[in-house]
Amino acid sequence: MEGRDRVIMSKGHAAPALYATLARAGFFDCDVLKIYRKIDSPLEGHPTMFQVLKDGKERGTRGVDFSTGSLGHGFSVAGGMALHAKVYGYDYDVYTILGDGELQEGMLGKPV
Repeated sequence: MEGRDRVIMSKGHAAPALYATLARAGFFDCDVLKIYRKIDSPLEGHPTMFQVLKDGKERGTRGVDFSTGSLGHGFSVAGGMALHAKVYGYDYDVYTILGDGELQEGMLGKPV
């Protein structure tokens, strides 16, 4: 799904909402939601970017384009994705979901 819009969940603690949305959008079966945070579940506590490894094994969650991490970094990643779309002529939009904590202390926090 190359031309699909991107949603960057910079606020990793809201992962359950993202997972429910991805399941409803068809990225994976809704039954997978029942094993959220269980051993061997693709649904971790924070969204993990989907990857297919060299040996063909899959890691992460389908539909997740960025692994959340340090507060505020999702905003920069979304900006880079939007710039990529513009420069290379892709027709997709990029959205970022930010939390209040990262707006206060992350990359978008108080100036130095």
